Order: sequence, then C-alpha cells, then structure tokens
Amino acid sequence: MLKQEDILRASASQCQCQYLQRSAEEAATCDSLTARADLIGAVKGNSAGPST
Repeated sequence: MLKQEDILRASASQCQCQYLQRSAEEAATCDSLTARADLIGAVKGNSAGPST
C-alpha cells in the first residue's frame, strides 16, 4: 500500500506537470498538497529516522 505522503507527493507532482494549464484554485490545492507532503515527511523524518 502507498503511504499517505507518497500519495500526496504523487498528486502534487502531477499538478506541477500541468502547471501551465491549471487554474488558481488548482494551484492552491496543489501547493497545499505539496506543503502537507513536505510537512508529513519532515515530521516522520525527524521522529522515525536515524538520529544524525
């Protein structure tokens, strides 16, 4: 199964590929997806990753 952040990243990447065709509403949704994916990744990375 795909992890939630993987799904969010895939969605955000798909939006970015259509960047020139997207509306302002779509842009906001894509930006939100990207931010959420980055936030989830950062939180999981900090809490679950090996300490550096």
